[in-house]
Amino acid sequence: MRDYQKIAAFGAACLLLTGTAGVLPVSPAPAAITAYAAEKQVEADNVVYTLYDDHAAVYDYHGREPELTIPDMVEGLPVTAVEDNAFCGSSVKHVILPESVSVIGNEAFGGLLLLKSVTCPGVREIGRMAFYMDENLESVTLPEGLTKIGMSAFHYCKALTEINAPATLQEIGGSAFQGTAWLDAQTAHGGPAVLNHIVIDGSKCKGVVTLSSDVKAINAAAFSKNTEITDVIMPLGLTKIGSSAFSGCTGLTSLTLPDSVTEIPAGMCNECTALAEIHVSDQLTAVGERAFSKTALTTFTFPDGVTVIEDHTFDSCEQLVGVEGKNITKIGNQAFRNCKSFMHCECDYLTEIDDFAFMDCTEIFSFQMLKVKRIGNQAFRGCTQLSGISLYDRIRTVEQAAFSGCTALHKVYIFDPLVDLDVSIFDGCKNVEINGYDGSTAEQYAAANNLQFVSIGSGESKLEKAKGDFNDDNTISVEDAQLALINYTELFAGNDPGLTPRQLNAADVNKDGKLTVEDAQYILQYYTETAVAGKSITWRNVIK
Repeated sequence: MRDYQKIAAFGAACLLLTGTAGVLPVSPAPAAITAYAAEKQVEADNVVYTLYDDHAAVYDYHGREPELTIPDMVEGLPVTAVEDNAFCGSSVKHVILPESVSVIGNEAFGGLLLLKSVTCPGVREIGRMAFYMDENLESVTLPEGLTKIGMSAFHYCKALTEINAPATLQEIGGSAFQGTAWLDAQTAHGGPAVLNHIVIDGSKCKGVVTLSSDVKAINAAAFSKNTEITDVIMPLGLTKIGSSAFSGCTGLTSLTLPDSVTEIPAGMCNECTALAEIHVSDQLTAVGERAFSKTALTTFTFPDGVTVIEDHTFDSCEQLVGVEGKNITKIGNQAFRNCKSFMHCECDYLTEIDDFAFMDCTEIFSFQMLKVKRIGNQAFRGCTQLSGISLYDRIRTVEQAAFSGCTALHKVYIFDPLVDLDVSIFDGCKNVEINGYDGSTAEQYAAANNLQFVSIGSGESKLEKAKGDFNDDNTISVEDAQLALINYTELFAGNDPGLTPRQLNAADVNKDGKLTVEDAQYILQYYTETAVAGKSITWRNVIK
């Protein structure tokens, strides 16, 4: 029977079993076409507007008049926005926007050295760097209804002396008022600057800082690089801390977060080199990347609600000895890189260790991997005290140079018979002894790399169980047969489907060294006999 006839026959069998045509390998459907609003540009009184289906936006200004009033309608459309960079290079001094304008875009008025005032009675959102470096800007109307001011929106507006924030303001970007006369006045007394219950700047604070009871949030980078503070006392009502809020505060020694804070943002205490103690709520659900990198922490316990240790979380914490996390399932890229004192990680449900996660943790001598499925590139590179490891049944992939430079590594136990092992995982490990099952990929790996192999018994039963399980869900199903067929058709067409060694080993049920349409048929037959007909058979009964 020709191959294409076999594929057609097998596809028909899949249809009979599943009752749907959706399971067959077909060309992907074309993506839906997105309908964009028709647009054009018009110019009126030296102002260029972009016209959309239902509104207009200020796009550019060509005039030289010192005062400009934008109308609320253009060509029958309401003017609702000032687009990004709209007034770039303009010499305008006073701008009055209509109440219909609700959005001022990024850098819309940025770098206008002559601009003195902007009236915007209906604005709801001011974009990033919207008035950046407008050195002569003296006043801006911040109306009721304004909800967001973007990062560096008024950065270096030196002449801006008064800010009256509406009660509706909820979000203020980092450095929004940095370099303004208003901010200088707010921090002159040595305390934090607070706007609408948000701490926006603590750069002049010293020692122990006690925030008032009505503070609801700490802005991004609010205390960043303040080397004079030692602690910040936060009120219970505080709910949000911005990214890098205390980054570079090298005098900060301890920190207690109130129960109302449920997320630690990225970089919160990055490079707080004296920070040795932090207390967090049991309600914590997330800890951002680089949250505690380069600190003096020695231990940390993750509350049950946290499931991921993000990238660089403890990078270069040289005094960190260990962490605990009952429900941690993943350790991110470089999460513990260069933690010279690190020895133990108690994470019972850990399934993934990402690239460089423990690189150069020179004190680790053992590591529990009961449920780990993936060990990433160079995950344990340079762990020079690591002497033995056990990779249990859940392990599926060990990637490039995962244990390279682990010069003390000797005993390696591998209990999964089909684990994918990169050729370089033990680079620089001269005395590795691999212990695994007969016929396993571990045995093949040892032989291919001239490493000592010690049998821990026959792997026949485990290999039998793994055979045919293409999608690695511990069951043989019609989906496994379909996937085998789909990947075979890719190979048949001359394409590389990117099969992993594990997938190839599992799919090659007749063990002829390649994936063929017969393998897919055997998997379908095994599924039909066991799951559909309820028979007790072995692969030998199927492959004759």
